[in-house]
Amino acid sequence: GVTGGLMVEIEDDGCGFTPQLMADQGGNGLGNMRHRLTECGGGCVIDSSPGRGTRVQLRIPLCLTSPQPPVPYPASPCPVP
Repeated sequence: GVTGGLMVEIEDDGCGFTPQLMADQGGNGLGNMRHRLTECGGGCVIDSSPGRGTRVQLRIPLCLTSPQPPVPYPASPCPVP
C-alpha cells in the first residue's frame, strides 16, 4: 500500500496497446491524467500490451495536516410546492 496516500488500480481484459500505438493515436487522456497526478505529488503506472489488457495504478498523496474548518453554509428554507 501507499503510506499517507491512496492507491487505485484499474484493470481490464481488453485489447491492450503498445506505447507506440498510444503515441500514434494522438489521444491525450492518459497524458493529462499523468500530468495532474504529478502536479499533486502522485503518479501513475500504465502496464499494457496487445492482447493482454491494461492495468493502470494511480497513487495520490493525502494531506496529513489538520483539515480546515468547514465554511458555514447560510441556512435557507426549502421551497414548498
